[in-house]
Amino acid sequence: MFGFLCWLFVWFNINRVVHQIMRKITNILNKINWPTDTLLLDFETYFDKDYCMGKGKNALSIVEYVTDPRFHLTGLGIQLNDNEPRFIPGPHVPWAIEQLKKKFGKALHNCTLVAKNNKFDCLILVEKFDIYPPYTIDIEDLSRYYDSRMKQGLKDLAKLFKLPPKGDTMQFKGLYWETMSPEQRQAMKEYCLGDVIDEKLLLEILLPRLDNPGVELDLARHTLNLYLKPPFKFDFDLADEIEIGMNQELMNTLDGVSWALDYAK
Repeated sequence: MFGFLCWLFVWFNINRVVHQIMRKITNILNKINWPTDTLLLDFETYFDKDYCMGKGKNALSIVEYVTDPRFHLTGLGIQLNDNEPRFIPGPHVPWAIEQLKKKFGKALHNCTLVAKNNKFDCLILVEKFDIYPPYTIDIEDLSRYYDSRMKQGLKDLAKLFKLPPKGDTMQFKGLYWETMSPEQRQAMKEYCLGDVIDEKLLLEILLPRLDNPGVELDLARHTLNLYLKPPFKFDFDLADEIEIGMNQELMNTLDGVSWALDYAK
């Protein structure tokens, strides 16, 4: 009985602390007139040595990676407010997104969407599901506000703030969900949920540190939208024509003053 009472006491206090932290997040969002429901998303995707982001001669930009025909979802981690995080296997991600749209609106406009590196996760929402979430928080923006000079990777942040260590993503190199063994699928689930847990903890640690959340979050949102909704498009064909024309005009001009070039020699 004593052991049970001790366990109950610990559980009660942990639960109380969690709710206090969540109320703090809710209060911040409420004060700036943002949706108080937070939806944390973490997409997992296929990669291999010739199709990946990061560094190296074969590395692609985020846009190149997400829009490449080889793009393939292997999973999705979800956490709503302080509920238990959930993992969605790759083939069921479209279904899960539809359920979220039913709950929060077709643009997920009735929640505040949270991710680590919105340029990746939100671009997936845009390119694969035609969703432009209007209220977004990027954990990386929060960590840069905390200290822009430190390393911003999830592995580094987890170590800095003494959170559970980030798992090794390289164990899934070259694997689709469909080709994973049961053990690899379980490892993928645990890896993804580990990231979600760390990202949620970072939100709770870093968001209250913003001095002016209304200004900072709006600025970050505006910057992200410039990336997701470019206000202009580059006409590469026209640029090539202009370059050819300018080179031809330069040659014509030089032909007219060839005597000066001879004198300069």
